[in-house]
Amino acid sequence: FVEAGNQLARVLESQALNDFGFSKRYIRCLQ
Repeated sequence: FVEAGNQLARVLESQALNDFGFSKRYIRCLQ
C-alpha cells in the first residue's frame, strides 16, 4: 500500500511539473 501511495504521489508530482512548465511556456509565448 505504501509503495502504491508513493507511486501515485510521483505521478501527481510529475503531472503538476508538466502543467507548470506548459503554463510557463504559454505565458512566454503570450508575452
